[in-house]
Amino acid sequence: MRSKIAVVLVLTMAVSLLASVAIADKLICISNKDLKGELTVGECLARGDKFAVVDKYGVPQVLEGEALAVFKALNPGALQMKAYGMGNIKAAPEIPVIQDRTP
Repeated sequence: MRSKIAVVLVLTMAVSLLASVAIADKLICISNKDLKGELTVGECLARGDKFAVVDKYGVPQVLEGEALAVFKALNPGALQMKAYGMGNIKAAPEIPVIQDRTP
């Protein structure tokens, strides 16, 4: 009986670890929860919508002020992404990798 419980616990931990690795950081609109890719992130930001980066563990980091300015400068490709709201987080694409922009 004890060994069955141990096996179940190990399998549960392995599945949760694999699930967390499969999910990458996503950029989610927190102002409009129903977005389904109709607009780009840049268009939403121009309208004044707020965004958060949600990491693979589900921890959000709201982008505003200086953090948003740095995000835009380092990863301008993210502004061309389709915007998704919190209700559609599974459909949201991963944030593109920052490209090396050295001359």
